Amino acid sequence: MQANPAAFHSEPVLPSRTVTRVFCPNGHNLLDVCYTIQGLAGIKLVFTDARGERGLLVLSPTLGCFDRLVLAGRLVDGDKISLACPECAAPLDVLGPCACASGDAGAPGELCLLYLTEAHTADEAIAVCNVVGCHRSSIRHAGEYIQA
Repeated sequence: MQANPAAFHSEPVLPSRTVTRVFCPNGHNLLDVCYTIQGLAGIKLVFTDARGERGLLVLSPTLGCFDRLVLAGRLVDGDKISLACPECAAPLDVLGPCACASGDAGAPGELCLLYLTEAHTADEAIAVCNVVGCHRSSIRHAGEYIQA
């Protein structure tokens, strides 16, 4: 049931990395073929904003592509949100603070982990900031960072 989601499109994507498997801390697959971004299955997540309002969003599976769909709720640039699995509601694990200072009252965001394997190790994961509009994200492969 895709009812006119609000879309945000970034600039065209240059050479980048695209993930084909993404898991929550409990092992649920977060890719959803029903919601695509640039023809690829998007990463579907539940979010809760600082006011406690919940929503549903889809992120691009391609590092460096900041396109997103908001299926329910409202995202405001600079707001710090919590992210969770849409299937089991498990909050995403946090790797650590983000280097940004654009969150609520200038507070840094947190880098949330989306695991690339069902073993859910931080050495094989995507790290995304939970401040809306922050473009600091990376993929960790074999413990090495690949930046956006």
